[in-house]
Formats: sequence, C-alpha cells, structure tokens
Amino acid sequence: MPVPTSLTSGVIAHLTIPNYLGKQPGAPSPIKPRQLPRRGNCDNPKPTFVLVPGATGSQLDGTQEGSAGGCAAFSSPRAVYPDFSWVKNLQCFTHMMSVTYDNSTGRYLNSSGTHLYPSEGGWPDGTGSFLLQSAYAGLWQHLRSNYGYTAGVDMFAAPYDWRMDYDGLEQTGQFDQIAARIAAAVELNCGQKAVLHAHSMGGNVMLHMLRLPQFKEWRQKNIKALILASPSLEGAAAEPWMTKITGIVNPVPAYTVNIPQPALAAMPSLALDQALYQAWQATPSFNMVFPMAGVMDKDHVLVRTPSRSYTVGQQQELLRDMGADMMADHLDKVQAHTRQLVEGGPVPGIQSFCVYSTAVCTPMTLTFASDIPKWRPLTRPAGITWGTGDGTVDLRALRICSRVVQAGNIEEVAHPMVDHIGLNREPAGLAALDKVYAKAGMVKL
Repeated sequence: MPVPTSLTSGVIAHLTIPNYLGKQPGAPSPIKPRQLPRRGNCDNPKPTFVLVPGATGSQLDGTQEGSAGGCAAFSSPRAVYPDFSWVKNLQCFTHMMSVTYDNSTGRYLNSSGTHLYPSEGGWPDGTGSFLLQSAYAGLWQHLRSNYGYTAGVDMFAAPYDWRMDYDGLEQTGQFDQIAARIAAAVELNCGQKAVLHAHSMGGNVMLHMLRLPQFKEWRQKNIKALILASPSLEGAAAEPWMTKITGIVNPVPAYTVNIPQPALAAMPSLALDQALYQAWQATPSFNMVFPMAGVMDKDHVLVRTPSRSYTVGQQQELLRDMGADMMADHLDKVQAHTRQLVEGGPVPGIQSFCVYSTAVCTPMTLTFASDIPKWRPLTRPAGITWGTGDGTVDLRALRICSRVVQAGNIEEVAHPMVDHIGLNREPAGLAALDKVYAKAGMVKL
C-alpha cells in the first residue's frame, strides 16, 4: 500500500539534491528574512491560524564548536533530524541530538560543543522549514484552498525543541519564543487573535504554557481558541515504547497495520534507526508521552520479554534496564505535572476543542523475542496485542481530552485511514477539523 504523497514527495526531493552527496551531513539551513508588521488593508481579516506541531514535527537546526562525538566543527546551521544524509556520520547525529542533565544545577544541556535549536522557518511565519512543510503539507494545502489562508500573512507555525520536557522547555526559553512569535503573528494579521492547532504532544506544550501565570495577560490578548488534535495528554499506550526500544518511528500506522505481523516483525531496521535509538535514550520529552496509570490500568503489560513483563507501573524499571537512568529519574515528576495540567480543566477564557480518530488498530502490548539490553536496540517485536485508537494513542487516553475542553467541543472520527498524523491529511480527518474550525470562528471561502 503506497505511503501518502504528502509524506514522501518532499523527502525524495530533499534526498536527491546535492545535500546527500556533500561533505557534511544535514541540509544547509539558511536564516530566512524576518517580516515587518503588516501594513495596508485590514478589511475582514481571518482569525490568525497557528500550528503547534507534535514530537519530531519541528525541524531542529544546529552548529558544532570543536570536534566532539565524532563531529567536525561547522558554524553554518544545518538541519539535524533523521534524514539519510546523516548515515555518513551517525555518531555525530547521535551526539548532536542527545540531551544531558546536570544534577548540580538541575538543568538540561546539549552535548559538548553542540548548539541545537528549533528552525526559525521565517519570523514570525514559522512554516518555512522543510520538515514542517512536508509533515503537514496536507493541512497547509487545505487551509490555503478552502479558507484562503496565506503562510506568513494569517497562517503560521510555532516550532519548539521537541526533545525537552516541561522543565527543559522553560529553561531554554522556548515558551518565551513561542509567545513572541504568536504575538508578532497576531500583530501582523491586524490584531486577530490566534486559533492554536496543537497536534499530539504540542497539546501538552500549549496546555502547560497557557497555564503559566506570566502568560496570563499575553493569553488574554492573543489567543482565541485551542484545538487539541490527536492529543496524547496522558500518554500513548505501547507505541512510544516501540520507538524507545527499537529506534523505529512509524509515521503511518493506518498503512502499516495492514502488513501481516510475521512480515512486519521480519522487516530489518536501518542504521539510522539504530542511531535514533541512541538519541532517544537521552530525550526527556518521551516522559510526556509514556502512558500514565489511571488512564491505563497500573498492571497492564506494555512490554513482554522471555524473562519478564513490564507493566504501566513498572516503566521506571524498564528505563533503568535500558540504561536510560536520566529519564527514569524524571518520569514521576513529569507525569505528575501532566496530571495537574489535565485536572485543571479548560484554560480560562479560551474556547478549547478535541479532535481525534477512533478506528485505527493501536499497539497495547509489545512482545519481544529477546530480553531488554542496555544501550542496544532490539529488532521489531515478534508480536503485538492491538487495541483501538488512532494508531499511536489508545482510545481511552484520547478521551482524557474531554477534561480540558468545554462540553460539546469534541469531534471523533471513526475512519480506518485517519491515524495520528493522518488527521491533518486525510479527507475524513480534515472534514472533522472543519467542524471545529467553524466553531472557533474560521470561515470557509
């Protein structure tokens, strides 16, 4: 079954240009010009639209000072995300993607010499990075064709460093940068408040930010509505553990679920998957998407191996068995904070909505043929126990979203081809989004 064009066309174009053959991995990432405040006609402006992408949805750019972790020094920004040009130097890729934690200061740090940050993608536009253009191509096209939106005029994106958990985002000034970008976008669009389309983990990021007291006045001035699309507020069942244990990311579960399990288990992992596995061991944001007790039964088995099983209540043990001690140390704190965000209910003064898919097979338990090793990826699971959801987040966790929106502001999509990211691409997913957009004040042409 073919992968959607919107996921492949940009990638293919990107990998067939001289980037792949250049001396250094990673596409060059030139700084785009900043836009001046909008001047001229402000008749009938649209609500400002801002996409807040999910985990891995924001392109990260970086530079490297000195030689470390297999990297040669480079001062011109390059894209640092899993494209195949990095196969030339996977050790450097892992070095640049990894996050460390300084126990003496309580701060997250990049690896030695690495400066890594979300690609600006134009200011305040934000949509201009390759990754945002390709991953959300269907959504951008829908907004252009059906609503008349224009990137950098009334349609924007708010990228962030998706490797970080709540503390890391605050420490690195990410929330201040998001606030400044959205305020500039609203000013550029004749003062029209923003409708935030927060996808997946982007919902956690925005719920946290909108509840921070220092952003109360900013929120009242700039935010009209919050749309939580494919929300993973209290975790995503076994799918994050698939990625954590194997390094393999599955962007189209509605397609891969049709592959017979023996054939899927036999598919080889790539060298890039193995490098991603190493980087994922030091990615604090995973703690924001691991399933939480309460949403799932504490004794539900997430991972089964020949010698033992790991339940929802034993995820810290699983992290330590993998060698991910930094993440194990912070798991309880991150999950406790997420629970507080959800228990806080709807953000005051903002219309909030949930939109998600309910009819895609979703991994609930992974069965591996080998025990969990330290710092070494396993191959794909030999068996998967399926539930229902959006292919990434299970249905019970998706419905937690009802606790943070007003009554009647939930839209469920029961379509087998609308998965976690497909909500932003497939016709049935876009139709569900249209219903919510209308309630948020967006008007079709």
